[in-house]
Amino acid sequence: MLDPAEKPSPLPRETPLELSSGAGRSSNLPSLGQLTVSAVGLAFFSIGFIILLLAALLSLGAGGDLSQSTTLFAMAWTSAGAALLMLPSIVYAVLRLSGKPREGNPFKGIGRYLPLALVCFPVVLAAGTWLTAGEGVAMLLASPLNLLAVGIPLWVLFELSTRGLTRGSPQRGWGVLSFGMTVVPVVTMLVEVLVILLVAAAALFWAVKSDPANLLVLNRVQMRIAYAGMNSEVFQRLIQTYLSQPFVFYTVLSIFSGFIPLVEESLKPMALWFLINRRLSPVEGFTAGLISGLAFSVIESTNAMAVSVNSSWALMAVGRLGAGLLHMTTAALMGWALASTFKDGRYFRLVFSFLTALLLHGLWNGLTLLTAVAPQLPAGDFLKSIGQVAPEGLVLLMGVLLLILLGWNQILKRQSAAD
Repeated sequence: MLDPAEKPSPLPRETPLELSSGAGRSSNLPSLGQLTVSAVGLAFFSIGFIILLLAALLSLGAGGDLSQSTTLFAMAWTSAGAALLMLPSIVYAVLRLSGKPREGNPFKGIGRYLPLALVCFPVVLAAGTWLTAGEGVAMLLASPLNLLAVGIPLWVLFELSTRGLTRGSPQRGWGVLSFGMTVVPVVTMLVEVLVILLVAAAALFWAVKSDPANLLVLNRVQMRIAYAGMNSEVFQRLIQTYLSQPFVFYTVLSIFSGFIPLVEESLKPMALWFLINRRLSPVEGFTAGLISGLAFSVIESTNAMAVSVNSSWALMAVGRLGAGLLHMTTAALMGWALASTFKDGRYFRLVFSFLTALLLHGLWNGLTLLTAVAPQLPAGDFLKSIGQVAPEGLVLLMGVLLLILLGWNQILKRQSAAD
């Protein structure tokens, strides 16, 4: 029986003759869209790299806050890495549009280096911890390690989750990655910021109307936020101070555990919406969803790591590993459900998968928030008790997510072999 990993992609391949016809040009609209998105992404991240690097150098030369310079350097490295990841998508799209599609994957077989990556990751954590605990230039040298601290675990998870499965067209895979790193984060951020601002405005209006003295409190908060600037430690202390107030905490908890998972789980697999006519197999949907979650995690985690320039760097890196596992698992589940539903029209599966993704994401966000804020909650609050075991809960949840991801891999392999 043919190994499922060696099955050819079911996607139709356009020949040069088809490309010269009207139908061929129409069928290449996805490639044109892929090229546009990836090229815009390359330009955006390249310009961002230049601006952030210059800002970091100016801040360093002016003798400003070292943590601010380090954050800017880290963000510049993130932009550079993201720009490089746009290139394969551009190359594949250009070859397809020129009538010379490349079906081979130059990165095939890279999975053999998986053991080396597993050995390198603890070394990266140790090096980053040592550098961020130092002063001066040592902190700046930790900036490029952010890419490794985030990238290695995500790559390992991807390799383990797709082992033995067909990954489909390389062009599609790189296109989903570029889309997930450019369009999805922007749309997600805009929606989240808009609604959070509306909720905040309503809460502030209620607070001032109920007690005009709260206006003075709000002015002090605004001044302290302005003072915090890009200093993550000051900003975190400020946030924790006000989160200790029950009304504020429960409002934030409802947003982080309810609204944000709803938005992100709806938008992360956005690339699959544009592949509805491609009739992806469930395995291909699973892989495309996995890549969508990976892409989202790259942007979210590298930006989060950029502001972690103290002794908590390694802890942040491990936490981002868990967040990456969450995003990849839920997006892979949604990708499988979408592809399966596009194929047979059974929407119950899609609804159940979406609710499962919301539950997992909401639970993760809630436990993460409780881990940070529980010590400041009033004594006797039942959430304070939950917060005391929240770190153990996160570790347990990571185990559950990993079992779901690897278990689904085994299920899909058996289904592919049966077909």
